[in-house]
Amino acid sequence: MKIEIAKIEQKLQNELHNLKDKRQEFDREKNNIVEKEKNIKEIESLKVNLSLDREKLQGEIYKLQQEVEKIQKDISSLEDNIFQEEEDLQKRKEKFSILQQEFTNINEEFHKVEMEMQRFQIEIDNIKNRLWEEYELTLDRAFEEAEEGEISKLRQRADHLAKAIKGLGNVNIDAIEEYKEVKERYDFLKSQMEDIIKAKESLISVIEEANKIIKTKFKDGFEILQIQFKETFRRLFGGGNAELILTDEDNLLETGIEIKAQPPGKKLQTLSLLSGGEKALVAISLLFAMLIIKPTPFCILDEIDAALDDANVERFAEFLKELSRDTQFIVVSHRKGTMMVADAIYGVTMQEKGVSKLLSLKLNTDDKIGGLVKHA
Repeated sequence: MKIEIAKIEQKLQNELHNLKDKRQEFDREKNNIVEKEKNIKEIESLKVNLSLDREKLQGEIYKLQQEVEKIQKDISSLEDNIFQEEEDLQKRKEKFSILQQEFTNINEEFHKVEMEMQRFQIEIDNIKNRLWEEYELTLDRAFEEAEEGEISKLRQRADHLAKAIKGLGNVNIDAIEEYKEVKERYDFLKSQMEDIIKAKESLISVIEEANKIIKTKFKDGFEILQIQFKETFRRLFGGGNAELILTDEDNLLETGIEIKAQPPGKKLQTLSLLSGGEKALVAISLLFAMLIIKPTPFCILDEIDAALDDANVERFAEFLKELSRDTQFIVVSHRKGTMMVADAIYGVTMQEKGVSKLLSLKLNTDDKIGGLVKHA
C-alpha cells in the first residue's frame, strides 16, 4: 500500500507540473492571440487607408487567414490535451477510490481480528480463574488432562487467527493523514483544470467575437468599395460597367475577390481576358475608388499610365487632377497628357557623359491643399 500510494503521489506531482506547463503554454497562446488581435486591427486599418494594388491586398488577407487557422489549430490541440488530461485524472480518481476502499476493508478486518483476540484472551483468563478457583489446576495441567481432540481444534483455531493477523501486514498509522494530503492535491488539480476550461471557453468567445467584427467591417467596406468602383470605372472608361465579386460569400474570412469588367462596346468578362491597357485602367479605377473612400495625404504613382492610349491618358489625368485636392501625388511618367495637368515637373538630363543635372519647372503657382508633382 505504501509503495502504491507513493507511486500515485509521484504521478499526481508529475501531473501538477504538466498542468503548470500547460497553463504557461496557454498564457503564451493568449498573449499571442492578443497580439494577433492587434495585427488584425492594423490590417483592417491598412485595408482602408493604404493605396495598395489588388495583389498586395489579397496577400494581406491570405496572411490574416493563415494566422486565424493557426490559432484555431492551437486551440484544437489544447482542447485535445485537456480532454486527455481529464481522462487520465478520472482514471486515477477511480484507482484511488478502489485503493481507499481496500485500505478501509483491511482496517476493518484487522479491527475484527483484534477484537477476536481480546475476546479469546478474556475467555482464557476466565478459564484460568475458574480452573484455579474450582479445581485448583493451572492451564498447562488442564491441557494435559483434557481430551486430545479438543486441543487440536483450539490449536487449529489459533493457527488460523495467527495467519489471518499475519496476512493483514503492517498497519500504516499515517494513512489518514496521507489520504488528506492526496485529497488536497486532487482538489487543487481539479480547481486548476476548471480554470483551464474556463480560460479556453473565454478564448473561444474572444476569437468568435473577433471573427464577427472582421466579417462585419470587411463586408461594409467591400460594399462601399463596390459602389465607388463602379462609378470610377464608368468615368475612366467613359461608360461600361464593372463588378467586384466574392468567390465565397458564406466564408468572408477565406473568400477571394474577382474583378469583372465590361468596357463600352464589349461584354462582361473577367480581368484576365482584357487587353493590357484595359487591365491597367481597371486597376487604376480600383485604386482611385479606394482613394476617394479614404483619401491619403501622400501617394506615389510609378509609370501607372504607361499602357494607356491617349484618350484614356486624358481621362486619367483629369481624374488625377480632381483627386489632388485632397492628396498630394508624385507621378513618374513619360506621357504628355499626364504632364499637362502637373503643378510642377522635375526631369533629369545628362548633357555631359556621366554628369546628371536636375531640371524643374513650375506650371501652377496657386496655393493648393494637395497637388501633382511630375518626374519625367
